[in-house]
Amino acid sequence: EYITVYYDGSGWSEVKSLFEYLTFETWEPGEYDDSGTNVSDEGIKSQTSGKYGEDIEWSYDEESAVLTLSGKGNMADPITIVTVDETTSTTTTSYSTNAVPWNPFNQQIKEVKISDGITSISRYAFWWLTQIENIIIPDSVITVGQQSFVHCSKLQKVTLGEGLTTIGKKAFKGCTALKEIYVSDKLTSVEESAFTGCKTLADVYYEGSESEWEKIVVGDNNEPLLNAKLHYDY
Repeated sequence: EYITVYYDGSGWSEVKSLFEYLTFETWEPGEYDDSGTNVSDEGIKSQTSGKYGEDIEWSYDEESAVLTLSGKGNMADPITIVTVDETTSTTTTSYSTNAVPWNPFNQQIKEVKISDGITSISRYAFWWLTQIENIIIPDSVITVGQQSFVHCSKLQKVTLGEGLTTIGKKAFKGCTALKEIYVSDKLTSVEESAFTGCKTLADVYYEGSESEWEKIVVGDNNEPLLNAKLHYDY
């Protein structure tokens, strides 16, 4: 399995710093067309451990199928293509699930352990982890990023930590087995389509009162969340 970074231009040493959270085994120059389509098989070989944030370490144990993230601060966003316009000095950044370093193991990971101290779940972080059934977000996490748990088709239970304020766009989209979620009274925003397609969501356990729940800003296309049975002051 390979994550391939394509760069066309000068100043690579500066641009490469944007990819500091990937684990580089070897670097092979590659090519991509104007649409960003891969036209080379060369790239960076995926590893079973590395960094994914300034102070965050990740590791995957293939025998137990457990992915562990430890450390402090924000997770990195998965950058795949950086285009630098040398005339205007503007930089365009594209993101992809292929740049999440544990992506090659998505179909094998059965458990995710996130240490207290991590403050955000980045976009696409746990996209298509089709074997996990439960996820616990630690109290230190403030934001669950967009599309971070898309199509985790066996995920049944989500426990959101005490510090969480924002659930990003399409964060749990297509989690078709999701039955229950636990939410603290710090939550202030649920973005558009965060729970779209979660047709089996039956129960929401909310730490606060009904009046506090009604103050949460809920974006469009979140009917599964709004139609679930709410349990207040759990």
